Amino acid sequence: MSPADVRHPVRILLAVDGSEHSQAALRLLCDLPLPPQSQVTAVSVIVPRHGRDRPLLEAALQQARILLGEKGVAVETFLGSGHPSETLIGLARQMDSDLIVMGARGRHAPWEILLGGTAQQVIEYAGAPVLMARVPYNGLRRILVAIDGSACSEQMVEHLAHFAIPSNADVRVIHVLPAMIELVPAPLPLYPTVGPVLPANEVRALKALYAQEERAGRKLLAQTVERLKSCGFRASGIFVCGDAAVEIIRWVRQLKVDLVVAASLGLSNVKEWLLGSVTRKLVYHAGCSILVIKAPST
Repeated sequence: MSPADVRHPVRILLAVDGSEHSQAALRLLCDLPLPPQSQVTAVSVIVPRHGRDRPLLEAALQQARILLGEKGVAVETFLGSGHPSETLIGLARQMDSDLIVMGARGRHAPWEILLGGTAQQVIEYAGAPVLMARVPYNGLRRILVAIDGSACSEQMVEHLAHFAIPSNADVRVIHVLPAMIELVPAPLPLYPTVGPVLPANEVRALKALYAQEERAGRKLLAQTVERLKSCGFRASGIFVCGDAAVEIIRWVRQLKVDLVVAASLGLSNVKEWLLGSVTRKLVYHAGCSILVIKAPST
């Protein structure tokens, strides 16, 4: 069974503006084995001060209609006007979208800004999962899924289990256990030590607790890999110790990953920081496309 065999039709909002990152988002979406009867709404938003962009945006919408139509996907187009992120978030909510697909940076974002303001705000505040594409995009051959054992992460895995990933993609699941600081027993007088000084029995207890956490982490990783395999994914696991964001980004570069999948808890108050610190670091620094799946707020 391929990963797409058990999928239900999905409603997708695709943001297009003709930029190179937007083109990557369109190509990425075309590469997904979408379930039959899925619907895509391609959206462009004219910012009032950039009114001359209308012909370019209309051309981008037409291109999306043609390319997705060739894949047998039903496409509607919408050309709006106003604040791009507010418009996209509002439309996604109105359409009850299952997924928002967009580029990392728009046509008018300064080159030195790695993540455009619109992409940042949509990822932070939209309730639906966001698939953000970056250039260069060369297909979805290698995917890295970051898990941490939280309830939010577990819900992300269940969502991913029914996501339209290409059947030939190599899916790696990574779990990063925080590194244990160097612990040393209380020293004899006149003997210097390095690191926290604790009674020997406390050192033994902390090491035993850390070993327990490592066993739990390896078990979680194995269970997640088996869960994805049961849905038809070619999955394997990576277990490492260290700083989560640093290690995930290191493996992204080492494996030349095309897509990172991460979880985040969605909150209702837009004044709050919606993304966890690790997910936010991945969004900004992973250097590849990223799928952020949010668990509902509680």
